[in-house]
Amino acid sequence: MFAGAFTLCWLAMAAHPDALALLAGLLFELSAHVRAHLEICVTLMAMLIVCRVADACTLLATVAVPYFVLFICNGLVAICVTIYNVNQVSYRQALVDARLQGRMNATVRSFV
Repeated sequence: MFAGAFTLCWLAMAAHPDALALLAGLLFELSAHVRAHLEICVTLMAMLIVCRVADACTLLATVAVPYFVLFICNGLVAICVTIYNVNQVSYRQALVDARLQGRMNATVRSFV
């Protein structure tokens, strides 16, 4: 999962030193835009489905242009994972009392 984000970060750094900050801002804005137009449960499910479809599309690398297909698929997975994680944390924080959020965060980090 992290390979796509890692690849995008290195490509952004190779293009321009400030491109990594631009990429992070773009992912944050994209996440907020998707969340504003969809309900949170729909957003979480959509990102899971798109991520798995992009993973499955990596099989096309054996048929088509491999580097281009892998770049697009890994980039799509990186974007979907980012949107999913941002919305998942927001959803958990909305469900749990403020006094228990630290414990919940520690528990989730233990298992994930």
